[in-house]
Amino acid sequence: MTKLSCAHCGIHFTPAPQVPNQAYCSKPVCQKERRRQWQKSKLQSDPDYRDNQSRAQKAWTDRNPEYWRHHRLNRTDYGNSLPGEQASDALEPGSQSVKLDSLNPPQILRDESPRISWRPVGLSCDLGLDLPG
Repeated sequence: MTKLSCAHCGIHFTPAPQVPNQAYCSKPVCQKERRRQWQKSKLQSDPDYRDNQSRAQKAWTDRNPEYWRHHRLNRTDYGNSLPGEQASDALEPGSQSVKLDSLNPPQILRDESPRISWRPVGLSCDLGLDLPG
């Protein structure tokens, strides 16, 4: 049987005969990516699915209103700590914590739109007409 290259990890695998268009190997990481891609595509193309997912998420949030509060309280690595105050085991060896917005220097935004000044201008035009006034 022919071997295919996995769309996620790139290794060659033998597809299952029941799935002629198989694009992902059977590794759990690749199957998770396959499901993630399917859901992303479904959310973009199916308004009913998108609506159902939105309602389900809202219902879960309504049933679990304190979830994020407890999540933040129970996580020791959560918060706005300074870089020197982070737990040393929170980072992998050799990696650095970098804020993405610190990679680019701040830019001063200029308004390039043309300025329109408004001044009342007196009309001094004599057309020779007698206007009531």
